[in-house]
Parts: sequence; C-alpha cells; structure tokens
Amino acid sequence: MQHWGFNVLRFLVTWEAIEHAGPGQYDGAYLDYLAAVVERAADYGLYVFIDPHQDVWSRMTGGDGAPGWTLEAVGFQIANLDASEAAITLRARYPEIPSLLWTDNYSRLACNTLFSLFWAGAGWPRTWKSRANRCRTTCRGTSSAQCSRWPNA
Repeated sequence: MQHWGFNVLRFLVTWEAIEHAGPGQYDGAYLDYLAAVVERAADYGLYVFIDPHQDVWSRMTGGDGAPGWTLEAVGFQIANLDASEAAITLRARYPEIPSLLWTDNYSRLACNTLFSLFWAGAGWPRTWKSRANRCRTTCRGTSSAQCSRWPNA
C-alpha cells in the first residue's frame, strides 16, 4: 500500500461486532483483534481510521451496524420484519436472490423508528406518547374499535 502512496486504512467496525450479546456485554476477543490490527498497521507505518459504520441501522433491517437486540428492545420481532415489510430483506421470500437494493430500507418502519429513537433521545418517546394518548382519546369518541389496535398507546 505504501508503494501506491497510501498511508491510512479505513477499518469498518459495527456496533454489532462489539456488543452483539446484549447491552453492556462487550466482545473482548473482537476488541483484542481490533487492537492487534491497529498495532500491526502501525508496524508498517499505516494509520487506521476506525469507522463506526452502519447502513440502514442493522443487519436485521437489510444493512449493517446495530445489534439485533436494539430492535427487540423497542418491540420489533426480528423474525417478522420481512413479512410485515418493516424491513425488506427478501431472504425469507426469495432465498435464490443474493441481495437487493439495500438503500430501499432507509424508508421502512424498522430503520426509521430506530433512527428516531436513537437520535431524538428520551424526549421523542414522551412527545409521541402524549400525541398517541390524544389520538386515543379522540378515537374513543368516534370508534373504540379503532383504538383497540393500540391498547398501550
């Protein structure tokens, strides 16, 4: 690489690789491997840019990045993401197709929900719940059957 004039490596690291087993459960072996790669690169005079990478939130939503438990933590059932079209992975429906245009999942429910919760923080769910309660109150005045779809709103 130095012969070609390169002196920096971009090393993609996903959250799932580091904390796949659950919140606060770090993969020490992976972190040791990562440290060894950085040290080895330094031996060759290379700098390493560690890219905390993600696309479309998670591997479970057709991309890479966050671990599956993040989806489960907010109520998504990973096994049902494709069937419900919260994320189109096509694996279940078309196993002979190796991939799809993964960027389409940026506009799907699972990815957008997790991005909203992650970036908006604790304030967004409170606001959403308040609006959901107003909606529920309004619905009760018109049709209690509609509200039964969201009993916890």
